[in-house]
Amino acid sequence: MKIPQWLAAEVAGQGALVLTGETARGAAEAEIAAEIGRHPECVAELVAADAGRELSAWIKAATPVTGPPAQLSLFPGLAPRMKVAPTRYADVIDMDAGQLDHARNMLMAGEDTAAAAERCAGPWRDPGVLRERLDGLRGRPERAA
Repeated sequence: MKIPQWLAAEVAGQGALVLTGETARGAAEAEIAAEIGRHPECVAELVAADAGRELSAWIKAATPVTGPPAQLSLFPGLAPRMKVAPTRYADVIDMDAGQLDHARNMLMAGEDTAAAAERCAGPWRDPGVLRERLDGLRGRPERAA
């Protein structure tokens, strides 16, 4: 939702006062909140728009990932959806090489590293176990340790 012109003007005016040091940020935020309170129709639109976004996010998160059983069981500890951009998730099973690279970069960036490591902890993180699973899927005999 695009913010109304009156709100954009209020934010710009209060922002300018904060930059010049004429008012504190907290006071500016209070003034903006007071101006928003004088426009109840806008508050209802903002809440409705946010509720719609929250509903969409919940439905997306609750929808089960489907795909070939062999692919789904390949890495059971891996989350079915991974972050590929700061505000975007993708189903791992449907990712192309570029999205997989973005997901790896998001994990490496550290934003979700601890949570992802906890979610993804499992025997597949051991290269030997990973190699055995891949060889099993390819129909190759197990390698000697």
